[in-house]
Amino acid sequence: MLYLKKHSFPFLIAIVCIGIMIFHLWLAWPGYIHNDTPHSLLLTKDNWHPIIIVYALQFLYWIGGVHVYHMLLLIMVPFYLAVFVLFYTLWKRFRSYWSGLALLPIFIANIFFQNFVLHSSSLSPMWIFLCYALSFYPLLNPIRGKIKNILYYAIILLVFSLSLLSRHNAIVQLFPLGVVWIFQLEQVYHLSFKKYFFFIFMFLFYTIGVSVGVPKLLQARPSNPAQHIILHQIAGACVPADDDTCFKTEWYQQNADWEKVKNEYKNNPFFADRFSTLQSQYQVFKGEKLKGLYGMWIKSIFRHPYNYAKHVLRFLKRMWGNPVDIENIRDIQRQQFCDGANNWLDGRYGIGFPKNEKCITFTKGKTKVYSLLRRYLPFVPTCVFVLISVFGVFLSGGLFLKKDKNILLLFAFATSFFGIVSYILFAVFSPTDYYRYMHPALILPIFSVIGICAYYAILKKSHNTTEH
Repeated sequence: MLYLKKHSFPFLIAIVCIGIMIFHLWLAWPGYIHNDTPHSLLLTKDNWHPIIIVYALQFLYWIGGVHVYHMLLLIMVPFYLAVFVLFYTLWKRFRSYWSGLALLPIFIANIFFQNFVLHSSSLSPMWIFLCYALSFYPLLNPIRGKIKNILYYAIILLVFSLSLLSRHNAIVQLFPLGVVWIFQLEQVYHLSFKKYFFFIFMFLFYTIGVSVGVPKLLQARPSNPAQHIILHQIAGACVPADDDTCFKTEWYQQNADWEKVKNEYKNNPFFADRFSTLQSQYQVFKGEKLKGLYGMWIKSIFRHPYNYAKHVLRFLKRMWGNPVDIENIRDIQRQQFCDGANNWLDGRYGIGFPKNEKCITFTKGKTKVYSLLRRYLPFVPTCVFVLISVFGVFLSGGLFLKKDKNILLLFAFATSFFGIVSYILFAVFSPTDYYRYMHPALILPIFSVIGICAYYAILKKSHNTTEH
């Protein structure tokens, strides 16, 4: 009875998390198939999309048959597990019912609706969320015993590695954890300046090694996932100056030339896909690796810095200021997959999926529920998360440098700082102005707020204890 009384609230929250997850799965089933989704669902083993997702799906196909919803599970399960781990971390440290506020991320529309989308932009941040939740636990609740510590951090390292492989630029979001882990080592072992930077180097070596080495070990065919973005940025610098020397003649697709580059960029300065990723009759440049591309990119920036700056600022303004582009019911029921107009999933490419899993089909009940949630769940604009990160940098950084070398403040500072870095990089190097490219960065400001709140909660608790 004492055990039940002590653990009744965590048990209740666990039931609530499971219940909401089941409801979420029911509403989103089998998942919103984005244009890029079949690339992963059909187990295409190249590095255009993260290959670890392909191998995870292949394993799930082997266990539970070929189903679209496996990818939905890869998004939902780590997210709800992370939410519960975060709640339990706060509950165990503070024993306060306020710990239930850890469930709030579930009800942020940006997260709730983006989790419908079967894409690495949805999957990766949920695994990163889980990695942060697991890493946050020992900051508030130190693990006693050497073996328990080793086992726990082995689990974190596994989740960290999977998170790192779930998106090409995930290292930007995961780097703060390396800073915190090394600081923990410094607190225990009092590392010298040289050893501190040695561990930073080892952390970078590991992350880069995993990011580059594992896809090669998994026999991922080479691809050029950033090529169209770089070509688009060169166009951003050179088109306003009418400088056709920025592109080599041998790069052009047949029947494409400088005039086509100008037309494509002027028609839509936020759409890089037409430069090198679409079917050959639509794209401007060849899809193969273009020699000298990155050198020409640097030259174009130095030749036309003002134009390049305008291109970058245009993207920052659009990506930080745009409302969240959550699909409405009409758009989310993708008829191109349901009515056979798009045959990627019908088996002709080697893997066939059940007919009722080619799109989300809303019943009258689901339509009412989705519409209600879409109306009332709060949308948080990207600029709000950016402002949270900026505020977190100054508050946590100032406190850490001038008042208290507390690991929670370092955690908050690192997540805030790399949150800003993420929002800048993701905006500048996005191929289009879709929200999903910014979505992975929102995990960092969330944990920045949690870190700062936990720090002040501990201060308040210790102050009250001193008074009594």
